[in-house]
Amino acid sequence: MKLRKLQVLKKIKQSVTRLTFLKVSRFLFCAFVFLIPFQIDVVVYTSPVYEGGNFNPYTSIFYYLADIVFLLSLISWGIAILSGEFKQKLTYGRWFIFLLLLLFVLSCQISVVFAEDSWLSLMLSVRFLELLIVYLYMVNDIVKLDTIINVFIASVSFQAAIAMMQYINQGSVGLHFLGEPVITPGTPGIAKMDIEGTNIIRSYGTFQHSNILAGYLLTGIFLTFYRVRQKEHLAYPIMILLLAALVLTFSRSAMLALVVASLVFISIKDMKVSFKYVFLALSLFVFFVVIFNLEGTIFSRLLFTDTGSFDERVFYFSIAKKMIYLQPFGVGLGNFTLAMPDFTAVKLAPWDFQPVHNIYMLLINEIGVIGFGIFAALLVLMVIYLFAHQNKFKSEKPDAGVFILAALVALGVIGLFDHYLVSLYQGQLLLFLVLGLSGGYLMTKIR
Repeated sequence: MKLRKLQVLKKIKQSVTRLTFLKVSRFLFCAFVFLIPFQIDVVVYTSPVYEGGNFNPYTSIFYYLADIVFLLSLISWGIAILSGEFKQKLTYGRWFIFLLLLLFVLSCQISVVFAEDSWLSLMLSVRFLELLIVYLYMVNDIVKLDTIINVFIASVSFQAAIAMMQYINQGSVGLHFLGEPVITPGTPGIAKMDIEGTNIIRSYGTFQHSNILAGYLLTGIFLTFYRVRQKEHLAYPIMILLLAALVLTFSRSAMLALVVASLVFISIKDMKVSFKYVFLALSLFVFFVVIFNLEGTIFSRLLFTDTGSFDERVFYFSIAKKMIYLQPFGVGLGNFTLAMPDFTAVKLAPWDFQPVHNIYMLLINEIGVIGFGIFAALLVLMVIYLFAHQNKFKSEKPDAGVFILAALVALGVIGLFDHYLVSLYQGQLLLFLVLGLSGGYLMTKIR
């Protein structure tokens, strides 16, 4: 027994001696990617937007466990550079993409000047500086592209499993220590469907809203499809799990984005879609609809019989249009919600204080027309670069580029109907992770 203990201790000692700051940095970054969906956080600042003092997440700053893990990863990387462990030349990726990212972050910083709550705007602009560093970390290939994809798929698969349990349970499953929100059919403000007088909750995972979960699942679906094309057997059940969970979010924007991005993928790959695959996909869809008794819910969502969310979006859009005309240089990053009462005669209730449900309109309103133009140019140029790069370096093996491109297009479509990719931490990181994957992919065959 003593001999066995000595052998174990010897192996541990050998492992520790082989540990380097670079390896620690890689491990911590993978942990950071996995932890992003979990709302393990603390509020460090909040700006009141209503006389009653109601808490509003869109005018609040949180620090997350993921932030701390990324900071430790960054420190470890810095020590590895200084000690000579990291020997490769540092890069900022494609210079024009980086320039646009830098100008976008600078636009966020400048918007502080026009903000009603300059402290809120400043702290959010620092968040976007952190996102820029995440991008740089990824394009420098510290952690391999395939490893990041695998970790992201693992994290999203865990979220999909939680989503399935939440729908079956019609409520939270007791993972509040991981940031799971308290959800029941009777909880005020929870995303749910009213079907023939019965409230049916939409799955959340550990996110603030079902639509954010849908965005992560959709990104995970395209990255998992990359693994399916590589004929990795584990990818097949994961794909089914992610698709099933996506259905249970009842997110119309994600469903539309899935269709549009899939059409883009098919057109780029010049694929002939086999009838058997279409039949298989439809069969799986019908199976999950029947097994979870979703017929009425899907009918209600797809045919827009629930017009409440549509009317809400139109209302926010009307405010956003007035804001553009009167404040073309923006009202400050994160300050749309604070400025809303100045651009409508309607008395706003606490739950009405939300950003406009369109990231492009939101950016015009908050950082101005110039800042929005930089962001739009960034997305368009990234799509062009991805398309050109994967065409230039075509190979017989499945290439990650077209799958990352499809994910980026999907997020672009979602941005037309929702705000979380700009307004909330998990959404911001999802966008920049896909941009980081894109930037890292563009460096392949070049290094």
